[in-house]
Amino acid sequence: MPRKVNPEERQAQYDAIKRTARELMQQNGTDGLSIRAIARELDMTAPALYYYFENMDALITALIVDGFNAIADAMEQARDTHADAHPVEQLMEILLGYRQWAITNRADFQLLYGNPIPKYHAPREITVPAVIRGFVVIISAIQAVLDTGEVAIPDYMLVLPPEVEQTFFAIVANTNETTQGQRDMMSEISIDAMILGIQGWSQMHGLIMLELFEHLQPVVGDTEIYYRHQIQNMFRTMGLR
Repeated sequence: MPRKVNPEERQAQYDAIKRTARELMQQNGTDGLSIRAIARELDMTAPALYYYFENMDALITALIVDGFNAIADAMEQARDTHADAHPVEQLMEILLGYRQWAITNRADFQLLYGNPIPKYHAPREITVPAVIRGFVVIISAIQAVLDTGEVAIPDYMLVLPPEVEQTFFAIVANTNETTQGQRDMMSEISIDAMILGIQGWSQMHGLIMLELFEHLQPVVGDTEIYYRHQIQNMFRTMGLR
């Protein structure tokens, strides 16, 4: 049995385990994640790691929650840095912040969206609040744009296929997986803003994934300029100027 450690030592080792896991992902992708590999890098025994994480799933969950919270932090920083900008400009900066975090933290982003881990199932009660936190940043910014009264969104942009609409509204109506603060914020956001958020997220996410796997670079060269250009085109399609 590992010796007892004080809270500061425990937190430091807890952070070291997660940091080592990220380094292994950077080197070998999610296939590089294993208790034995992490223990070897830290000069620990594999059983000693279970003092900090119940199992591998618990470690993966912690990494996922960290990742989604870090994305939200990056977008909130972009929002706050441009607090005095026009809402459309502020929205652009938030989406640029999203991309920059993904490019800077490739292994983490791919863990969240690109490389499913066999047999791992994320506990929704833990991970969903972290996911929603970032989504709220985006849709709140979209709502701020709509509140200016300066936009005319084409009707077709606000219509979803019936099957998609059913799934989407079921998720929106499910408040069991969100915090009270998130429910309070989302109560002030229109369905239109949420629909635009989902549509915009899928488009910008596609661009980022193409860039992360280096499919976009040979075609467009400067991926940052292309990303900004495509987001501007998306805004125009949605009626945002």
